[in-house]
Amino acid sequence: MYETALIETGKSWCVSINPMMAPLDEQFHRALLAWRAEPYDGDTVVEHLVRIVRPNPQSAVELARGHLTAVQVDVQAVAYQLLAVAAELGDQQVRTDVASLVLEAYEDESERDPDVLVGVVRALGSAQDPRGLPVLTALAAHPDAGVRFRVAADLPMIMGDPPERDGVTALIALAADPDPQIRDWATFGLGSQADADSEAVRQALWARTGDAYADARDEAVVALARRRDAGVRPLVADLLSQPSVGTLIFEAAAHLKDPALLPLLRRFDVADDDVRAAIEACDPGGSAGSGVAIP
Repeated sequence: MYETALIETGKSWCVSINPMMAPLDEQFHRALLAWRAEPYDGDTVVEHLVRIVRPNPQSAVELARGHLTAVQVDVQAVAYQLLAVAAELGDQQVRTDVASLVLEAYEDESERDPDVLVGVVRALGSAQDPRGLPVLTALAAHPDAGVRFRVAADLPMIMGDPPERDGVTALIALAADPDPQIRDWATFGLGSQADADSEAVRQALWARTGDAYADARDEAVVALARRRDAGVRPLVADLLSQPSVGTLIFEAAAHLKDPALLPLLRRFDVADDDVRAAIEACDPGGSAGSGVAIP
């Protein structure tokens, strides 16, 4: 499809761009160079992929198709990332085509490079196609943390409404992952993105309320408050009493609509939108303006 020259830099092989390349091929190659750069330059990768997709998302899908079976796994990985961007920026037909192409190209995950699998997951999640659910749930237990993280982030996009049981089960498992960021995203997906509520879901959320990773803990707290779980009120009160309070805790207070939280909320600066929203939710007939900033 295009001509390249491999140049030995002394540390690694890089690729020079042939000036005769077609514009889309050149942008893909620039994305590949950014992918291979040390340190990794993710923003530049996305920038080049967006430049490919914006003029014609369907053409971007066809360009990616030609690279999915490349010998170099990093070329495959960038091709799947290109499909993800096409699904994000394209219309429903593009999303359907992306999902179909990824599922057609996908093979046994045990034989695939983790970077390629991350691209597979992101492309299917961006396509928002429920046909991808079996792939993502199978990858939820992958040994590579990067793959599991991508599943935790993208699985809620294809679980449906109401969410499929297999997807909920996978998120429950990921919410207990050894990696704190995976726990955080899985708890967010389970608690706030997916409209799922069951004894198993509540148990998973309650388990995270004691998480040493504050972001995961706060996601669990706000998720329980969204479900109006009365048991979470003392925890919200305790967290509002701490010197540093995360935004999600004010959101949790707003969900609870409990006037008993007003004295704690009014310690904070009501000029803050999150604080004001929580006060107004807990005291809809009152005046949020009576609050003062914490000294």
